[in-house]
Amino acid sequence: MNQIGGKCIFLDVVDSTNNYLSELARQQNVTHGTVVVANEQTNGRGQRGTTWNTQPGMNLIFSCYLEFSSLPIEKQHAIHHMTACAVNNLTKRLGVESKIKWPNDILTETGKLAGILIENSLVNTSIKHTVIGVGLNVNQTAFGELRATSLKCETGIFHTIQEVAFMLIEEMNRYFELLEGQQYGLLNDLYHQHLWRRGEFIEFIHNTVFKRGILVGTDERGLLVVEVEGKHEIFDLKEIQFQY
Repeated sequence: MNQIGGKCIFLDVVDSTNNYLSELARQQNVTHGTVVVANEQTNGRGQRGTTWNTQPGMNLIFSCYLEFSSLPIEKQHAIHHMTACAVNNLTKRLGVESKIKWPNDILTETGKLAGILIENSLVNTSIKHTVIGVGLNVNQTAFGELRATSLKCETGIFHTIQEVAFMLIEEMNRYFELLEGQQYGLLNDLYHQHLWRRGEFIEFIHNTVFKRGILVGTDERGLLVVEVEGKHEIFDLKEIQFQY
């Protein structure tokens, strides 16, 4: 199977790198490991239907297309583990102390550094392929009222986008090897080692109700586990809103 980054497509402007790769997949005109990097994205998307806004040419706008030889639907959270660990390890290599905020944002004490959007295609009980989008703030230093940060903000160092893209490809290949080797337990352990607020109190809204509890981690399905008043409660992505 081709490695991630065996084919790289560099675009000036695109509505969404994920959309671009998804359309190639619909046309059956894409191979495993194809990466798309754009200078500007006009309709970037994040989790929960949010938008991802970025200054042209300042940040990494990255998507890759992956095929799986055998990945059951119940293990789809391993894709999140793989990607979040890859991005988090990249930022650490670049001198930034970061954490993974469940399910797959990358944060520093200052704010959000990167976001990940994963879109799977299912066949029967398996995942056929996925398109993984990564938005990583690299050289942008002004974010308005958003609680965000960048590699430049954190370290003062300017990086070329292409340099960061190729480093991310290296990390993605490293963690994809664990996924294809069905090393789900190891990926889970690595994910939890860097999980934001693990073992600490968090405040959040659930069904309009304010709650406070200790973030335990995730369960075997990748759902969030929080200890609230001595009992473990389990939450899906759309059921909880963190309070900072």
